[in-house]
Amino acid sequence: MTDEELIAEFLKGNEKGFERLMKRYQPQAYCLARAIANDREEAKDITQKAFIQAFKRLSSLRQRNRFRSWFFKIILNLCRDYLKNKKSIISLETDREPATSFEEEVIKRDLKEKTKKALSLLPPRQKEVIILRVFQGLSFNEISEILDFKPETARTNFYFGVRNLKQLLRED
Repeated sequence: MTDEELIAEFLKGNEKGFERLMKRYQPQAYCLARAIANDREEAKDITQKAFIQAFKRLSSLRQRNRFRSWFFKIILNLCRDYLKNKKSIISLETDREPATSFEEEVIKRDLKEKTKKALSLLPPRQKEVIILRVFQGLSFNEISEILDFKPETARTNFYFGVRNLKQLLRED
């Protein structure tokens, strides 16, 4: 079923529609919150809060085919609130693959730390666009909906973010 069909089902009183949306978006929601909040437990809390907000406000969503962008915007706003309070840095932690050697593990860890540090130094918009584009795989149109600016602005932020990230990594 499409997101629109699941939303319609939920709005007719069948909570299974929303449960299916949760199952569909929970992994992506957690990964986005984890990448921005840099805290596993906080990412779980943010994900839960985002689903609660979506549950309460779903009837106000005018363009039901835009659920994904709308929902990611909720997550992003909750992450921003968290970061205002905690002043945390971003994490690029991904599921660990078994290391083939100790040296490779050390190199991976060092590269991850350098990248994490460099990302934390980027302006917030550039950091958000890079996370949404690279780690969530969103298009520039989807990013522009979430962040409330034109796709060209998303492209520009991505371009300058990547350029700045490369420069920061070279300096380190």
